[in-house]
Amino acid sequence: MLSTSNEDLKAQLVAQCLEIFPEAQGLLLWGGSVTPDFSPEVNDIDVIIEIDTDFTHEVVLAERLKTLVQGCTFCRLDPFVYLTGSAHEEPLEFIAPFGFYKANPFIPYLIQNQHELIYGQSRLLKKLPVVTLSQALFGILPQVMGALKRLRMDAQVEQTWLPLLSKHKSYFFVIVRTYFAFEQGGVGSKQESLRFLAKKFPKYGSIVDRLNASLQSPSAQPETSDEPSAELVLEFVRDMETSLQAAKQRETVH
Repeated sequence: MLSTSNEDLKAQLVAQCLEIFPEAQGLLLWGGSVTPDFSPEVNDIDVIIEIDTDFTHEVVLAERLKTLVQGCTFCRLDPFVYLTGSAHEEPLEFIAPFGFYKANPFIPYLIQNQHELIYGQSRLLKKLPVVTLSQALFGILPQVMGALKRLRMDAQVEQTWLPLLSKHKSYFFVIVRTYFAFEQGGVGSKQESLRFLAKKFPKYGSIVDRLNASLQSPSAQPETSDEPSAELVLEFVRDMETSLQAAKQRETVH
């Protein structure tokens, strides 16, 4: 866990962020960065850089974020800038290295429940509306079902695993983690969610193995005879759609 077992890494991160953003009022770690499964060799570090300003030139800030990412050689960084000035009352809009980012419904829940302030003070934590897990799940479910639909469409065209992984890697993890959250009543890391999927659906072991491998070494995914087939991916899509719809009905009844 970054918050307890990587103090040197945390100090390096603070120094690197302040070098690029000396005006930062707070640095907030969130999400997988503060879970027991976190490993700097495998996971990105999610950090929000809070700046007390009404400055709206997002292109300039995005370029500075790119500089931060490129200069962070000791870890893989996934940074956002949050503007705390009075002109930015919307707490779920961030600046990312590619411009503005409107956070999906799960982001406020994750920030509230998995965070650590490693520098300064946070206005974002005070502004976030309270979000329950059910609200977060129902909010993101339409996006997840859309991701499953897009994955199905491509799996009907592509015959090998690598193109599907390349195009839909983030979708796979969102789908699996949403399934885990519905079934387990809490948010799991990517690794924990994959372990749960393998336990519930052993037939998807090859998908789980390849997704785990993509975390260890994103660029090392050679095609082999045991790679997941397009047919297996289509079966995965059907099972996830069925499971998520059933979970939604259970939550609605309760």
